[in-house]
Amino acid sequence: MSGHILLVQNTILYFPVHFVLRFLGIIMKNIPLITALLFLLLAACESTTEPTVTVKTDARDYVLAGGVGTELVFLLSRTDVDTNGIKTVVPSDTMFLTIVARDSAHPVGGLSVVVQEKFVRAGASTPYGGDTSFYSSTSNEIRYYKNYLDNDARTLLKNPLNAGAEWTDTSVKSGTMKKFTIQSVGETISTTFGQFTGIRTLTQGSAMINSVLYSEKTTYYYAPEVLLARREEIVENTYPSTKKDTRTTITDLIRYTKK
Repeated sequence: MSGHILLVQNTILYFPVHFVLRFLGIIMKNIPLITALLFLLLAACESTTEPTVTVKTDARDYVLAGGVGTELVFLLSRTDVDTNGIKTVVPSDTMFLTIVARDSAHPVGGLSVVVQEKFVRAGASTPYGGDTSFYSSTSNEIRYYKNYLDNDARTLLKNPLNAGAEWTDTSVKSGTMKKFTIQSVGETISTTFGQFTGIRTLTQGSAMINSVLYSEKTTYYYAPEVLLARREEIVENTYPSTKKDTRTTITDLIRYTKK
């Protein structure tokens, strides 16, 4: 009987001719399919496993999303360091932000998202403070009013959303100015709730109050839909004796329920 002999690891294997011819025939008939499979395999190996992240670069993309009842919950962790360098960790507060209206008119800001703010201390169930704030958006910026009668808005984001862009808010009441700088666009923001891609801004200010130099440095992390995802605030008081005390507060998103 004719056939082919194959030597594999010192073992002689015998394949009949008809078996070899049949195997080759199967391969020839399926060359297009085999070629396509090999192409897909190579393409999969060459492609990255990281998903494509689209960075939002218009201020309007960061307006609070969701309908009435949408809730964002933040944990506020605070650490104090006194003039002797002694550190104290203050029990954490919880901040609740709940959307109570959309497209509601503010006397100065115009159509706004209305949010009920509520703060609860650690271990307590009764809120100790809060207000009804207004988030106004135009084609160019997002502004924050702490209540209906407030005309001293703070500009949270302003186009163009480019790293290095700056704007200045001037207080109507005091005349003091505060400069905001976009430090990063496409920033990876890590929170307890989850990870976002957004904008990091920085604001710094200082003032002399009763011979005490007050300085504030706040970093804001903004993300689409939730707007504020994280905030890091450092407040420092420098006394005439040159001693200092510091308060650091971290605001971290822990829950987001969209309606």
